[in-house]
Amino acid sequence: GYHSVARTVTGEVITWGWSDNGQLGRGKDTSPAPGTVHAVRGVRQVCAGQLFSACVTSSGNVWAWGAGGSGQLGNGSNSGSAGPLRVTFSTPL
Repeated sequence: GYHSVARTVTGEVITWGWSDNGQLGRGKDTSPAPGTVHAVRGVRQVCAGQLFSACVTSSGNVWAWGAGGSGQLGNGSNSGSAGPLRVTFSTPL
């Protein structure tokens, strides 16, 4: 919902827009200016969901943040997070 996510050539995640659910990954403050999600580095891919965001690092780790009411953060709960949470899998990706 109303936010954007980008990846820099150096593997950083940049977000901007609406963040009432923490989907910017840097707190719940909405920001019209792009800013870095400092908790993740070496990012290969990013995506923006309706009220959440996620990324995959070059080491294969998946991180997600934002609204989690339907379990979309993959942390085994229906809780959201204003900062990145590592998603763990029972089998390697």
